[in-house]
Amino acid sequence: MEYYRGAKKEQLFQFSHSQRLSKNFGFGLDYKSIVSPAFYKREVTDSKAFDLYVIFETTDHRYSAFADFISNKTDNNINGGLVSDSSLKYASGIDVKTLPVQLDDAQWLTKQKEYVFKQQFNFKQTSHAVEKSASDTTLKAFEINTPAIFLHHDFKYSTYGELFTSSNDSAVWPVNYYDSLTTVDTSSTKELYNSVYFKTLLFDEKVSLKAGANNQHLNFKQRD
Repeated sequence: MEYYRGAKKEQLFQFSHSQRLSKNFGFGLDYKSIVSPAFYKREVTDSKAFDLYVIFETTDHRYSAFADFISNKTDNNINGGLVSDSSLKYASGIDVKTLPVQLDDAQWLTKQKEYVFKQQFNFKQTSHAVEKSASDTTLKAFEINTPAIFLHHDFKYSTYGELFTSSNDSAVWPVNYYDSLTTVDTSSTKELYNSVYFKTLLFDEKVSLKAGANNQHLNFKQRD
């Protein structure tokens, strides 16, 4: 995630940490903040990303689980362009931050949140000794490995929303109301996903077979 708006005044702060708390538990944390301004008045992008996850696995490796929370937020200031660019044609030494812009307080906000949970149960690859028959040239035991079979469950719930606010955008762009009483310039998406399936590995893990069921629910709203 990078922004370069031309002003060469970008500010980046990033933090990352992961740690194993015990033989069975571990966690990680990632955070990033970017502020990127541009040349003219009210041109700046402020973005923040956050990720926290936890990992668990039993000592015998039969069961494992992964939980993750992700949050992203971006605040874009929008100026709608300069009122007039004629003053820039032959200007020198002018402070472009003082030039009047079309929109004085317009903002475009986006928010995203995601909750993830995955778990797996391993039925464990087993082996047992089998003796060759007396007709074979060598009489010794060898092992036969049965294919590993896993039961998986994946869950995800995510939300995403956008909001545009401005006190005078109607003077810049044409106004088209679907409903003048309920229009708020927003859109949002909610998604719920569940998946349960069996997975097996064959031929020294060169072939993977999966069988299961998925369920997905998606809700989308838009109010322009």
